Formats: sequence, C-alpha cells, structure tokens
Amino acid sequence: MRAAALGPNALLRTPQLAALAILDAALMAARAALIAEHPDVGPRGLHAAEPARPLGIIAALLVERTAELRPLLTRYRRALDACQADHDRRQAELPF
Repeated sequence: MRAAALGPNALLRTPQLAALAILDAALMAARAALIAEHPDVGPRGLHAAEPARPLGIIAALLVERTAELRPLLTRYRRALDACQADHDRRQAELPF
C-alpha cells in the first residue's frame, strides 16, 4: 500500500484507506526499530546459532508478523480497486 496514491477523491470514496496507510507506515517503522534494537531478529532471527532471549523471541515474532500483515494490506487495496472498477463499470452501463 502506498500513501502517495491517496488523493482527496480516493479518500472520499474509500476513507478506510487513510487508516490502512497509517497502519502500513507504523508497521514499517516498528519493523525497522525492532531490527535496529535486536539485530539478530531479522528475517532469520529465530534460526540464530545461539539461544534467543525471551525479549528477542517476541521481537522476532513481531518482525515476522509485520512481514505477514503488509501483503494483506496490499491485497485489500487491490480487491478494493477491483470492486470500485466493477462498480464504475456497472454505473457506466446504466441507460440514464
């Protein structure tokens, strides 16, 4: 999901996109902050050679979950675009 695609007209039709764009930015910031604080929790953090501390395990799980949630936001946006396109097509077919 990209915040740059959110113009006033898009937000009038689909206001939930504003909250989802904020969530996406927050997920990116949280992921970067967790990896900065716990460098061993990157993409393979749970597979490190040494045993992980409880805080590191939770941080690694959070990093993994952000990687799972962000694509769902993109899928939602694409599905919403498809619904809107279908709606626009049906509106154009109306005889009046």
